[in-house]
Formats: sequence, C-alpha cells, structure tokens
Amino acid sequence: MKTIFKTLICTVLCCAAWSAFATAPVPTTLGIAFKGAAGCAGPDVGSVSLNGPGTPDVYVQLTVTETSSGNPVTCGKGMIQIATDNMGKPTSAGSAFCWVDITGSGGVDLDSNGHACFPVDLDNLASPSLTCNMMPLQNVTCPTGPIGFRIHYVSSGPNCSFSGGFTVGTDLTINCGGVCGTNTNFTIGYELADGPGNPCPGSSHCWTYIMKVQNCTATDLTNVKIQGGLAAWINVAQTVVTSDVAPQPTIYQPGHSNNRIVQWIGNIPQGTEVNITVTVCGTVSRHCGTVMGLSGNWSATGHDPSGNEVTTGYTGTVEATVDCDTTTCIP
Repeated sequence: MKTIFKTLICTVLCCAAWSAFATAPVPTTLGIAFKGAAGCAGPDVGSVSLNGPGTPDVYVQLTVTETSSGNPVTCGKGMIQIATDNMGKPTSAGSAFCWVDITGSGGVDLDSNGHACFPVDLDNLASPSLTCNMMPLQNVTCPTGPIGFRIHYVSSGPNCSFSGGFTVGTDLTINCGGVCGTNTNFTIGYELADGPGNPCPGSSHCWTYIMKVQNCTATDLTNVKIQGGLAAWINVAQTVVTSDVAPQPTIYQPGHSNNRIVQWIGNIPQGTEVNITVTVCGTVSRHCGTVMGLSGNWSATGHDPSGNEVTTGYTGTVEATVDCDTTTCIP
C-alpha cells in the first residue's frame, strides 16, 4: 500500500512538473491576400474577372509570421475556405452560412517565406462532395457580389509548435463586365434558387434551379441545343420550365424511356446568355441520408458560322438530401 501511495504521489508531482515546464505554442499572426494572373509572386489585387473553367481566376495567399519577431513561420499547413449561403452559392464573408473547405487533400505546406498559395478557379468550383446545409457547392457566376475567403493555419510536423487559427474572412470583388467579363468560352452552370437542401423524410416540396448558358466565344452560335434530364421521382405534371430568351423550352419523353428531358433550341449571339428556369416538385424518400436528384447533367451544343460544333461540357446534378434530424430538417 505504501508503495502504491508513493507511486501515485510521484505520478502527480511528475505530471505537474511536466505541465509547468511544457512549452506553450508560439503566437502567430495570420494574413490573407489576393493575387492576379501572375500568381502568388505577383502584386495584390482587390478584384478579378471570371475567365472560364480550367484556369485559376485568383490566387489566394496565406502569410504566417511569429507575432513577437515578425519572422516567417516555415512549417505547418494552410487550408482555404470559401463563404457560401445555405444553398451552396458562394457569397460574402459577412453573409456566410457555411465556410466550405476547397483545399483538396492534405492542405498546402508553408514555404520558406511563410506563405501558402492557393489557385482558385471560381467558375469551376461546383462539386457534389463539397456541401453547405447538404447543398452542393456552386460555381461563381456573373453577376455576383463579393466572395468571402478565409484560410485555416494548422501547426504540424516535427519541431513545429505555433498557434493555429483562421485568417479574417476577407471579400474578393468579382468584375462582371457585361455578360462575359474575360470569359472566352461557351459555358453552362446552374444556380439553385429556391427549395430546401435538407427536407424531412416523406415531406413534399418544390425546388427551383436556373441553368445559365453563356456564349463568350468570338462568334455567334446557331442551332444551340440546351438540354438536361428530370429526375424520375419528380411530379412531371407540376414541373414548370421557362426561358428568358425565346423560344421557350419543352419537356419530352425520348422513345419508350421513362426519362423526361428539358430542351431549348435556338440561337445565342456572341456576348449574350440564356437562362432556363426549372421548377420541380415531389415527395422525398423516407430513408435517412437519401440523395434526391432534382436534375440530371445538363449540357449545351451549338454551331459557329463555319458549321463547327461547339460544346459546353456537362454540369453536375442538382440534389437535396433527406435529413432525419427533426431539429434541422425542413418539413
């Protein structure tokens, strides 16, 4: 018994001594800056234009320094987040419903100057695996307001003992000169305008999404076909589709299939866009976590004056996820 008691006293005293001599993390100062086409080696910018999917629109730079000395911190990682509203649409820092991590796997290591650089393709963000309020992250489209970013610094690695944290949420202005800005492509993207991203099991709702097709090529495009599928569980009788440019879209059933296709065929002059608004209604599954597709993948195909085919590629799908948490789901 005496031996056990002495051991306990020693353990307590040893732990107290270790705690007393443990090294606290070195305080850090975190900074965020936006860079233009020249990358993180270039000058700071306060605004950028959208240049089409496939090329970064902005480079976002994290700077980490020791607060007391101002020396760069050269270990640890940064992870960049974008502000979104409750529908997954990027928004300003002050209006953020969620901060969605768009870093990718593992984060970005700090370099010898205490910097981590993040190329961001604003009009190619959409991903079903990145969500806010169970709604997939959407692309940034014109027109739009400021878009908020922040970066999370994490101290990691051998002999790396610095305080982590987040930069201040900071807005980037998006230049939308006319329809295209600096975009030079034929593009399609969607925006979920209304409807719950987390419906309760067995509940009935309507959702509205907008497909935006922009002709930012160097020529007019004729005989453009914009189309996408409706989900099989949707009540087709309650589906409404409209376009802000004539003609109006139609819904048809191909062959003997049960599929329903929304289609618009017309001309899109250079530097203009077509917005197709789709409203669908239905009763969601009673199974928790079920992903309810509201649309299939959309695309657009047209022809330039030489008869060459020009295509947009495909969008992601618009989705809602059945939520069985009665404190958060939408009845």
